[in-house]
Amino acid sequence: MAANECIPLHGHILCLAASGVLVRSRFILDGDRVHGPDSDYTCLAITGLCALEEECEVTTIQCPSEVDERVIAAYGFNVVSEDGEWKIVVHKDASLSITKDSSMIHSTAEDGEEMDAAFHLEMRRAWDEELRSVSQGAYVSEQQYLTGLESRLRLLAQKDGDNYFWPGRENNREMNTLPLPRRGIIESWTESAAAGSPSEFAFRSPILNGMTTLLLTLECGVKGVFLLADDEEKKPEIGSLVELVVRRIYAQEGLIRYGLKALY
Repeated sequence: MAANECIPLHGHILCLAASGVLVRSRFILDGDRVHGPDSDYTCLAITGLCALEEECEVTTIQCPSEVDERVIAAYGFNVVSEDGEWKIVVHKDASLSITKDSSMIHSTAEDGEEMDAAFHLEMRRAWDEELRSVSQGAYVSEQQYLTGLESRLRLLAQKDGDNYFWPGRENNREMNTLPLPRRGIIESWTESAAAGSPSEFAFRSPILNGMTTLLLTLECGVKGVFLLADDEEKKPEIGSLVELVVRRIYAQEGLIRYGLKALY
């Protein structure tokens, strides 16, 4: 099945077809699609499912081993181990299809941007080193990470009248819980030195020339601090509008930790 329309979405390329969606990385290396510096099949799957949900009802999802089903479920989708109505099928390159019959969608559109080969290799090695590393800073166990994953990915806040409480907290009063908008304005930003980043980013920070952190005011008025996506080469500008997308945050003890990053 061939896609008939391709658009940029969440820093990826989304292609729509009658049978479902194709999502692929926007980066190309020696003619092949490769993942962005902090992206993978799980990030692509979230983008595809969000787009699919805009077009039709998304009931149950079946994930391959290359996609972290805990992240998909935490984002709000109903993941099942077998016989899911929608199947995520990964391709050999940095792309995947989401269809009901496990078919692959393809596109001949000539889109994408060339990635520097040395940068790509350095980032892959850095992630591999992170996966084998032990935290030297604020340790977050796998259980702690998974417990708070839904709240982080969906930006769940409590609302009492006109007041938002985010992150949510224990409170004796009954308050509505709702997701915050994933768009905001840059109020300020800072960039750590390449050698001065927290230990969780010690392998990648020198390659990225430091880690950039943004203070955002979300569209509802709530303020929050988020990392800039690793594939953003532009310097942040105060007053600019950004969106929050799912990306790899860091790796530790064999587990990739996902969260929201800011993307222009």
